[in-house]
Amino acid sequence: MGWAMVTVGLLIFLAAPECCRIANGEPCLCDFYQHRSKYDSIVKAAKALSIANGTREEKTLMELPVVINKDTKGLYTITIITRALGNAGDYGYIYSDATLVPIPDSSYPEKKTLPGQDGSWFVDSKMNQHWWSIYNDLN
Repeated sequence: MGWAMVTVGLLIFLAAPECCRIANGEPCLCDFYQHRSKYDSIVKAAKALSIANGTREEKTLMELPVVINKDTKGLYTITIITRALGNAGDYGYIYSDATLVPIPDSSYPEKKTLPGQDGSWFVDSKMNQHWWSIYNDLN
């Protein structure tokens, strides 16, 4: 019974940060997979819009603010803001047709950003080949 309690305690300790992020509405792996079909539908809807190559547009899709960037080659980078807190920061996900590689931010070298993004979006974690969770905590 002692090892069972230790195991349960360890699992709670390891899961607590993820559970707190879910409760706060911040992007995380659990949130991403729970709402994956919605985020994929937003990407599909964004790509269905008539947007010229080399342009950027801001829309509201499925009740979420979305920034659609389409480069000159026709590849999309789509930012979905899932939690907007005004001066306390924003949180969300970035989808990209192209593979994105995080680089040090020029203003905050201790943080990573994704090249070609508008604003100061910082990388939180990679969800899969096309998706990243992001934040802008304005600190």
